[in-house]
Amino acid sequence: MDSDRPVPEAELKTAGVHIVSWEGGCTEERIAKDLPWAALVKCIRLAMENRDPGSVLATVRSGSKIAALPDAPEEWPETPALRTVIGKTAKNNKWFKRIDWGEELGLVVAEHLQAISTTDLATKIEALRTWLSSE
Repeated sequence: MDSDRPVPEAELKTAGVHIVSWEGGCTEERIAKDLPWAALVKCIRLAMENRDPGSVLATVRSGSKIAALPDAPEEWPETPALRTVIGKTAKNNKWFKRIDWGEELGLVVAEHLQAISTTDLATKIEALRTWLSSE
């Protein structure tokens, strides 16, 4: 199940369901928190290529309340607050909710998994891989 809603984990585990879930937030938020900044900028660039770049920029500006946010994501300040805004904006505006866009996002994440091996994102992806290979 892919859901951003809370699930009754205890009940599901009792029923034998294997659960892998991020610590707080949705997948887009977890990615925004855990990827290296340059990789997150690459994800933003993907969203700008796949969607209206002005819309991507406007929604991040609005969410961040930084009116003077530069047009180029490479020039944005790397802050935890901006990472949170980027993750929520990506989710709410469905930046990667098409299969091909999600695949592009997945390639960026996969490229950086080794560099972020101790993050929640990487450890949960590894837990999922382990579970899949054991079935």
